Amino acid sequence: MGYNYSMHGKSKQQQAIVKQREKQEEIIKENRERLRKKEFDMYLISQSKGYICAYCAPDELEMSKIDYKTRYTAEVTLKCPKCNHSQVIEISNFDI
Repeated sequence: MGYNYSMHGKSKQQQAIVKQREKQEEIIKENRERLRKKEFDMYLISQSKGYICAYCAPDELEMSKIDYKTRYTAEVTLKCPKCNHSQVIEISNFDI
């Protein structure tokens, strides 16, 4: 095992804080990776089923919110392949 410079000259409490921070960073990294995979899966699903994002839906469908909500299926953050919006996108199963 190599020498850990981040631990040099620190008290036990400081070492515990450093270890905890490293553990939290690892968890955050894993969560980001999991989220990225989920977003990519949603992108593939949206491509295979012909879904479109709310930004690409025609104005009539956007205006009729009652009809719109009944057909609503998922809400994820990803880039729409048509318009490149990367906000929270409502992927809806409209047949257009």
